[in-house]
Amino acid sequence: MKHNITVIPVGGLANRLRAIAAAYALAESLDCSLKVKWSKDDGLMANFSDIFRTDNIPFELIEISAFKNRLLYEVPRKRNLFISAIYQNLSPDKFIFHTGPMLSFPSLEDYKRILQNQNLVISSGSAFIDFKKDNFDRLFKVLPVIESKKAEILNFRNPTISCHIRRTDNHDSIKNSPLVLFESKVKEELENNPSASIFIASDDEGVKRHFLEKFGSNILINPAPASRKTKEGIIDAMAEMLILADSPRIYGSFWSSYSEIAALMGDSELIILKN
Repeated sequence: MKHNITVIPVGGLANRLRAIAAAYALAESLDCSLKVKWSKDDGLMANFSDIFRTDNIPFELIEISAFKNRLLYEVPRKRNLFISAIYQNLSPDKFIFHTGPMLSFPSLEDYKRILQNQNLVISSGSAFIDFKKDNFDRLFKVLPVIESKKAEILNFRNPTISCHIRRTDNHDSIKNSPLVLFESKVKEELENNPSASIFIASDDEGVKRHFLEKFGSNILINPAPASRKTKEGIIDAMAEMLILADSPRIYGSFWSSYSEIAALMGDSELIILKN
């Protein structure tokens, strides 16, 4: 009997995309069917179908409520009163939660042994197994609204380079990829090419204003405020990721999956700016 892998993608946009891509690679390697159970929550307030086309996707998409996800599929913990442990202990499926370093992830052989006897449910925001870029391209085809938003932001300009400056709650990025490193790269680029258009993607509105004030019309930004808590904010985030992906070179932030996934999507050169 063909067994099934279910992935519960968690975290922000980039984390979820790489988890689905990894699950697809795993299912393909082990000849299993794949289900994706996606819930919108405070970390990403949009459904998969709000961002991507769902025709001809090579998996079964099931969009569930954040409440159902918390009660049934999340790791048992205080915030769900450990209720999910009851469901998971009664389920015939094997649940795996990827919460630690990559070295602690099961191997392909471990997954294979599990799937000989039961279905597998993986809750993850990580690339827990290697996947091909071609598979990534096949899985995620954006809706026209994303392409329209991208064109609106670009306004007929094409960035020479792009910067992704991760701030807000990512303390590792703030500490290891300070603003001065990005300023230095932008200044260097403009010295070499005074007419360069440089796209600045950031989850911090103050950062975007800072670069506009410092470097003027050479800077290209999305004027809409970044937000994970609205569907419109997630549409903007996906459009900005596509702009980064189209750039030949991305200066990215340390410990940011968003920088990494953007570079993967566009086969762009990614340079992580780090102290």
